[in-house]
Amino acid sequence: MQKENPDALARDHRVPRLRREVGELVALSREQRRAIDELLNRLEAVMRRARVRVVQGHRRSAEPSRG
Repeated sequence: MQKENPDALARDHRVPRLRREVGELVALSREQRRAIDELLNRLEAVMRRARVRVVQGHRRSAEPSRG
């Protein structure tokens, strides 16, 4: 029987842990991307509402006063 290489044994122990860590990082990255997308969607909605209000305010100020 051939003696195992100590470096190969150490690598065999590290690889599953590293794979698990990479998987966790990928999952975390996906969660963060979803959260960022949701926040960007909310920001876009707020900006659209603000633009509408600005346009409506300009229209009101341009209308002659009825007094």
